[in-house]
Amino acid sequence: SRRLPLCSLDDEAATTIGEAIAQDEIVTRIEIVDHRGKIYFTRDKGRQLAFEVAATVHHEDRPIGQVRLGINGEPRRRFLGTIAAVAGVSGVLVIALQLLLIGPLLRRQLRAPFAALDTTIRSYQAGRYDVERPRIPFSEFVPITDVLQQMGRTVELQINELRAAEEKYRR
Repeated sequence: SRRLPLCSLDDEAATTIGEAIAQDEIVTRIEIVDHRGKIYFTRDKGRQLAFEVAATVHHEDRPIGQVRLGINGEPRRRFLGTIAAVAGVSGVLVIALQLLLIGPLLRRQLRAPFAALDTTIRSYQAGRYDVERPRIPFSEFVPITDVLQQMGRTVELQINELRAAEEKYRR
């Protein structure tokens, strides 16, 4: 208890308590000192400190000593490293799954629009320029279908003008 006066402890009891606390992995330094500055117990594991905590021990509202703990940051760093590794692996898995799923889904979704465009282009290739504008449900294809339809009209108009000019020339 924090209310137990340190003066009632002997060196062996202070050592036992200090040893017990020092066994904790996060404690890198511990020091138990009475109000006169006599050190009852000290242990320094020599590890890097993340921070140090000091608490005054009181008995009947009078300070009778102090306990200082040095806290090791290594467990926290290991934990954060583990979290970062898990997050990284999870991120890679999510991206891989997206790539694996998006490819087939995109192919499936885009098969019909590209087939419609292909039909229009093959009609032009066969000399049929009066093909109706392909009906594609995706707005991203509207500029392409507009250009194809305009191109078909332009080619058809030019062919008709050439035929008219040829007819005129033959007369």
